[in-house]
Order: sequence, then structure tokens, then C-alpha cells
Amino acid sequence: MVVTDTITPNKEGVETIMQIRVRAPRTPIPAMSGGGRLGNADFLAMAAKVGANATLPKPFECRELIAAVPRLLAT
Repeated sequence: MVVTDTITPNKEGVETIMQIRVRAPRTPIPAMSGGGRLGNADFLAMAAKVGANATLPKPFECRELIAAVPRLLAT
């Protein structure tokens, strides 16, 4: 499992998700986002489109991520 944010300092999370999908297509990927520097772009929709298995809008409760883990690992 790889948990990623959609906005990161060195590489965008969407790019990371696309690379993981090529190298390890069955890896569960939950992505999170609180928006972005570029305005109102829907980064979570983009993450889902390129292969994130779950999306979490920030702020979210830790229990939301914890609840997603068993479901993601079962696939």
C-alpha cells in the first residue's frame, strides 16, 4: 500500500500514482488532498482517474484512513 498526497514538494501525487500503476499495478493506493496551489482543480478526481483506489479530502479523521486500509488490502 502507498498512501500519497496529491500535492508533494518534489513530485505531484498524480504522477506518483501513474508510475506505481505501471510498476506495481495491484498496489492499493489511497490518495488525499486539501486542494492545491493552482486553484479549484479537483485533484482527488484526477487521482481516482489515474488509479487511486480511495480518495480522502482533507481534513479527514484518522479513523477514515484506518477504516479504508482493510478494504484496500483485501482487493
